[in-house]
Amino acid sequence: MKKHSILKKKTETSKKILTISYILAILLTIIVVICTFINVECGYITTLAGAAWLEVSASNVFYYTMCKRLNVPKVIMGIYRDLPSELRAQVDINNLLSNLMN
Repeated sequence: MKKHSILKKKTETSKKILTISYILAILLTIIVVICTFINVECGYITTLAGAAWLEVSASNVFYYTMCKRLNVPKVIMGIYRDLPSELRAQVDINNLLSNLMN
């Protein structure tokens, strides 16, 4: 019997944190809406929901900044490889990378 290995794409930790943050924020918001409609005092939960959305926005900023930093070199190298050879000789790839990374 042959063993078949299934290749799973490993989910990044930052994506997991982002997903959990969204789920918590949405869940807390739903609880606040339900409490509001049934006239239950939920001031503390409202504060928690606001804090959860604040954390979601901070996680988004971190995640997208990280992705930008990781993907800029890949994009530049792809563009550099597509350049005609006469233009490639004129472009300093290190200078281009350092200017775009800052």
